Amino acid sequence: IWRATRYRIFSQRCGRHPEMALPVDSGPIAGTLQFPVPPGSPYQWLMVRTHQAALHLFLQSVLALARFSGPLNRLPIAWGSRRCGQKALDEACRLPFDITAEELERRRNSFGQVPGAGLHVMLQDRRFDLRP
Repeated sequence: IWRATRYRIFSQRCGRHPEMALPVDSGPIAGTLQFPVPPGSPYQWLMVRTHQAALHLFLQSVLALARFSGPLNRLPIAWGSRRCGQKALDEACRLPFDITAEELERRRNSFGQVPGAGLHVMLQDRRFDLRP
């Protein structure tokens, strides 16, 4: 029986799998899957495709993970140095006062449907959120 914890996956019978690493997005990469993203793709479409890709990769690896027979095959690639967390998302959603119409539209298209993202301006240390 498998259960997820905050950073690792444990098996009640076998313990921690040796490929799991702390923190998230670190350690060896055992698989990737690329798919085309058409311009103007909505956020929901991207989330569905991303989850489908993750499920596909998991199903490819599930037997090796269940057998707990040792390391998975490793790809000769590494994680990128750019980390995108909530702070980076907030900065991207903060609008400068001199923003062009084209840039405003680009950000609305990019972040308009993303949970936790809200386009806003800051004025005298107060946040003013833009509504669609």
